[in-house]
Amino acid sequence: MVPCLSMLCVLAVAIGGLLVMVGAVSMDEVWTALGRGIAVLLLIVCLFWLVKALFVASILFLKGAFVVLGILAAVLTVLVGLGWCVARFNKRSSKSNFEGGSYE
Repeated sequence: MVPCLSMLCVLAVAIGGLLVMVGAVSMDEVWTALGRGIAVLLLIVCLFWLVKALFVASILFLKGAFVVLGILAAVLTVLVGLGWCVARFNKRSSKSNFEGGSYE
């Protein structure tokens, strides 16, 4: 990215110098245009860094959320399995010979 920016700056200086030599623009206009161009480039680079930081932060947040959801799903699976086993055990143990039930 740095070689691209330096190439653009060199090109801007060369074009500005050519326009000044031809007399199409004054030096003040060239400096104003170069200042605006540099400001725009700086804003674009800062915006790129901001978007990159937000993207990385959102990816890390989603990664953490998926880990938490995975742990929660595992815990709920174990709890449902234990509940099913306890319910089945209670169903079997509630039957007795005195109530007319059978041991199966």
